[in-house]
Amino acid sequence: MVFSRLATFLSHVQRLLHLPEISNQSDYLLAKANSETSWSWLTGCGVYAFMRLWTLHPHYLDAHGLVALWREALLAQKVLQGMTRGYTRHPQLIRFREQDDPVGAVAAYLWEVHREAQRRNYRFDATRIVAASWNGSIRETTGQLLYEWKHFLGKVTSRNPHHHAQLDQIAMPTPHPIFILVEGDVRAWERIAQNRDG
Repeated sequence: MVFSRLATFLSHVQRLLHLPEISNQSDYLLAKANSETSWSWLTGCGVYAFMRLWTLHPHYLDAHGLVALWREALLAQKVLQGMTRGYTRHPQLIRFREQDDPVGAVAAYLWEVHREAQRRNYRFDATRIVAASWNGSIRETTGQLLYEWKHFLGKVTSRNPHHHAQLDQIAMPTPHPIFILVEGDVRAWERIAQNRDG
């Protein structure tokens, strides 16, 4: 009974926030896990910790991680379009701003996230991705990828031990397809983000 009422309420929230449709308890838990990120997106201002545009390929992410990435990349797209007051100097946006078409670059990023969602039968609204024809690539360092991998494994250890066990033996993960790997250390903007997060 309680779940039924919560699911009804969250189905209305889903339509407003464009989350995957809530049709069963696992969908409810998925939406609940991402509610804090969703409200941060609605306010359009505030906390640096709520945006992470993974260099990792989306297929590594658990359900929580993939939905959060979708929402945060949509937020990044709005920021780069000049449609928000907050997040405009977020370190996660630096490598996209460096491209000749920042909005097109993040749209290309979003399409790969959407493809992974389709593979899992999640209902992500593709109409929210702006029309763009950016066909470039972004150079990213092996050090940045490995830093994020360690960071992600740390996050998923407690929230999804089974998923962690499936990934724990991977030494070098695959990057998101828009990134081309080059040798190098963790990026300077990552250290900026760490400092701002305290």
